[in-house]
Amino acid sequence: MRDEALLYDIIEMLVEIGEARGVSAAQVALACCSAARASPRSSSAPAPTTSIVRQSRRRPSAFVSTEERARLDQVSKLPLLYP
Repeated sequence: MRDEALLYDIIEMLVEIGEARGVSAAQVALACCSAARASPRSSSAPAPTTSIVRQSRRRPSAFVSTEERARLDQVSKLPLLYP
């Protein structure tokens, strides 16, 4: 079951970061996926659509700072299944 409130919280954070940087929320999400794939703790993420990749190429400033990544990690943290 999906937590729709959590999904919207994540989307709002992506939009907020994107607006601050002058890029789309999709570009921020793509930057996060790219950064996650480069880290050893990454999980498999779906491939971005062609249009998002094209947008990303046009806007190379779409990257995520350490602080922004921490904010995204905090808002997207899943509850523990076991105590």
